[in-house]
Amino acid sequence: MKKIDSLHFGPTIVLCIAMLLLIIPFCLYVLWKAFNIQGTILIAIKVSMGLGLLILFVFIIILAIEFRQDKRLYLYHKNRRNIKIPLANGFYECENCGNTKVNLDDKYCSICNIKFIDK
Repeated sequence: MKKIDSLHFGPTIVLCIAMLLLIIPFCLYVLWKAFNIQGTILIAIKVSMGLGLLILFVFIIILAIEFRQDKRLYLYHKNRRNIKIPLANGFYECENCGNTKVNLDDKYCSICNIKFIDK
């Protein structure tokens, strides 16, 4: 599966939320006060703010899920960093630094000097 570069999604979503919650309602409010238009402008303000709040709520839920997932992955790798992972070529990989030239009888990693735990 191809990894998606999602660095631009956060600022885009924040900009969309700011537009729907602040900028569009403010502009519509100014138009409403300036031209004294009744009804449709107020509905448009409420719809814009409702959409902004909905996107904000979904964004907060997605961030909470991502933070929880990051914490679980961090704890998983933190508890496994002193383990040698067997590779197909007969060597082992250091879980801490990624060194792929670790032998079965090595007690320490030659790169990061972490002591391996026998399991």
